[in-house]
Amino acid sequence: MKLTPNRRLAVYLRGIPLNTWLEERYTELCLADPTLPYRLSHSEEVVIWERIIARSDIGKSLLKTSSTARLAQDAWLLSVQWRLPQVETLFQSEDTVAFSEWANDYQALCKKEHWVDSATFVDQLMNAIDQKKLDLPAEITLAGFEELTPQLVLFFEKVKAAGSRVKSESLVSKFGNLRRLSVANPEEELRCAVLKSKQWLNHHPEARIGIVVPALAEQRALVIRILEEAFTPGNVHETTSPFFARPTRCAQTLARSKEEVVSCTFPASFNVAAPIALRLYPLIDSALLVLGFFMAISLEKFSRFLRSPFFNNASVEQNIRAALDVMIRGFSETAFTLEGAIKKMEVSIKQEPKLANFSGLVDLQKLVLMRTEMRGKQRALFWRDRFSDILNCVGWPGDRLLTTEELEIIEQWQKVLADYVSMDRVLGEHRYSDAVSHLQRLLQNTAYSPSALGKTRGSASIQVLGILEALGMPFDYLWVTGLYREAWPPDPAPNPLIPISLQRQYDLPRSSAARELKMARQFTERLSQGGKEVVFSYPQMIEERSVAVSPLITDIPAVPYQDLGIDPENIRRDGQQDGQQGDYLGPPLQCPPLQNSQNADRAPAVGATEKIKGGSQILKLQALCPFRAFAETRLHAKPMPKQSLGLNAAERGEIIHQILECFWQGLSDQTALLAMSEEILENRIHAAIETIFSHWQARYPRTLTPQYLRLEKNRTYELIERFIALEKSRPDFEVVSTEKKRVVNVEGLEIKIRIDRIDRLENQSEILIDYKTGEVSINDWFGERPKDPQLPLYCVTEEKKPSGIVFGVIRPNAIKYQGLVEEADLLPGVKTPERAEAMGCAASFAEQCDAWKDSIALLAREFMQGVARVEPIEGENTCRTCSLKPLCRVNQGPLGPMC
Repeated sequence: MKLTPNRRLAVYLRGIPLNTWLEERYTELCLADPTLPYRLSHSEEVVIWERIIARSDIGKSLLKTSSTARLAQDAWLLSVQWRLPQVETLFQSEDTVAFSEWANDYQALCKKEHWVDSATFVDQLMNAIDQKKLDLPAEITLAGFEELTPQLVLFFEKVKAAGSRVKSESLVSKFGNLRRLSVANPEEELRCAVLKSKQWLNHHPEARIGIVVPALAEQRALVIRILEEAFTPGNVHETTSPFFARPTRCAQTLARSKEEVVSCTFPASFNVAAPIALRLYPLIDSALLVLGFFMAISLEKFSRFLRSPFFNNASVEQNIRAALDVMIRGFSETAFTLEGAIKKMEVSIKQEPKLANFSGLVDLQKLVLMRTEMRGKQRALFWRDRFSDILNCVGWPGDRLLTTEELEIIEQWQKVLADYVSMDRVLGEHRYSDAVSHLQRLLQNTAYSPSALGKTRGSASIQVLGILEALGMPFDYLWVTGLYREAWPPDPAPNPLIPISLQRQYDLPRSSAARELKMARQFTERLSQGGKEVVFSYPQMIEERSVAVSPLITDIPAVPYQDLGIDPENIRRDGQQDGQQGDYLGPPLQCPPLQNSQNADRAPAVGATEKIKGGSQILKLQALCPFRAFAETRLHAKPMPKQSLGLNAAERGEIIHQILECFWQGLSDQTALLAMSEEILENRIHAAIETIFSHWQARYPRTLTPQYLRLEKNRTYELIERFIALEKSRPDFEVVSTEKKRVVNVEGLEIKIRIDRIDRLENQSEILIDYKTGEVSINDWFGERPKDPQLPLYCVTEEKKPSGIVFGVIRPNAIKYQGLVEEADLLPGVKTPERAEAMGCAASFAEQCDAWKDSIALLAREFMQGVARVEPIEGENTCRTCSLKPLCRVNQGPLGPMC
């Protein structure tokens, strides 16, 4: 019987992992004697620790009981395995005293319920040996163990006393040819390791090659990407990593056999250890998304639901789902309920009837009807059935043909559900939210690798391992990465729930710098004997910070790149390696050059039936850059709406508009305004604010909480009060209209406009006022292509020609009028043409109106004719606020590199 410290070494040596063997022995005992204590699973232990901690006085003040529970579970395991003395007399800090109390409660509960855990079941095995109830093999070989805990030492002493022979086997082969390499950064280090491994494999196809990555779990995605680029040239984007998309096909999924499905696996040349938690696979993540819909839903999670391929009709409705995603982001609410999500989709569908075919709305409405079943406390079996009902309701795992790996993931999902039900004796009755949390934890603690990987795990030529997994593994060639001073030896990490002095006295793992140094030296020596050629490497920079070589490898001869057959100039971040023997890490992605053509700057003219939306913004975009107007207005190429905490700037501006419209309703002129007492004016402003914010609170109930709403109302009141004070200081005026809407036609382009306010002055002329809560400048009104033609458009399309156009600026740092009027003193601080001449204004207001009419007609005519040249009006400055650079490729255009 050969026992190993891990499963990988067991596969190679054809042995059994020690923990697996111990578990099997206890299972045999329980089958023979049902009165033995029930063996708790890891997840059941965590639940028990959480409950004990939550009930304690100190536990009531903790923010995250789950994190403390894992620490307590680890502390208990160390205490039992390392045979620490009774801790209650030794604990002195608040944390250690608390753990002492928790440990006593844990022991008492396990004794009462007749349970054993991962720490104490070995003691039950020792009792069985003493009672001669445990069948033992004649000989046991311990292969590849660096050290045994005192508990295991005592166990194997009892095994020896029972008549079995126990021996240790060292897997050290021979000292190899050792070399040390310094590289620029961790990514270059991994690329060098992969390149050299491929060279070794090309020269020695039968060789066993190892790459050791100390922080493999954190760097796994990068390692896989580099390996796949190296071993699958021309197909660098295909991967089995759960974080990348896979090819899909529509079919009846679950009725298909595994032989019919698409299979995507790692190349047989390499294998990467550190399996990924089942929870991180997109298929499982999508299931958890929907199960979480009965709690608060974040916008980010609902967006993932809409874009996921694992639900009803996701393949055929992907464009509808994408459009809904964009529209729901426009609501600027970062969290909502399931009912709130449905309401937002109904509003979006009403605004855009083409979205009415979205079948997911009906599925979500069915989920709402199931909410009553989610109330109260139930057993695990009940919640498991509800999980299935919920997922069936939304059509999970979708109507596409699943890959072999995805079918295996579903099998793993079913096993996890069975594990959850098996925890019933510990969980008892619990709420739906707790049931989802328990399921999430099980999925997080379940590591998974595709079965195809498992079949080739031991036979793959290149093995990528962590340090502990690599110890004892015999290789022909070995490359060990990441050995810089700050990482090797690693820092100590003692458990905070056990006294530091006690941990150091008993030499517990990670307890002191001295122990870490001792173990690192031991591991380094073992790794140096791991192959006939061994390379140790370290990066010179970590996140723009210089690091030094680990002192544990300074005695190893340093060599340059060339001695290893690597050209450092050809190791580039994009993964391209120009070398001989096919050492190729894939080409960088490049766009083809722009084609010179007479029609390169012109799109099809706007058709007679083409519907154009965008208002005066169309003309603004045409002035800024014709291509941007074409792309955003006709191709609808716009960035995803940005989310903000609370109301965004545009929404605050809209609220100001609505409040002022409400304020002036029934108030016809300045005379009536001046006649108001301060109290009446204050009440009128407050009434308008309350009316408008009540509408917005109904729209965004989770954003506009009472506290936040109070702050916004106070802020808005101050702005409105200051602006009304400015209105009172003006010469006499009459409000002719507010929020006047109409449609104007400019060169065939129909534009919907809305004028915030039209005032009639003492001389019976009229001015147009546009409220602005952001930065504005009237400089943008002038020139052949005015960059902000909104108010000029209003001006030249009004039947009665106004005598001025004005911004009503309403900002915390500026309450003022800003614009252009025909005569001086019509509005305080507003320029006349004479004072604006330096900006490019004409000599008179009438002449300027004529200039605006021509320039606006030009912009509209260009747009209608399909003029779409890439021509930002101010070059790089204009491009800074544009998101279309990947589409227009302005850097490759005739203007040359700009952005």
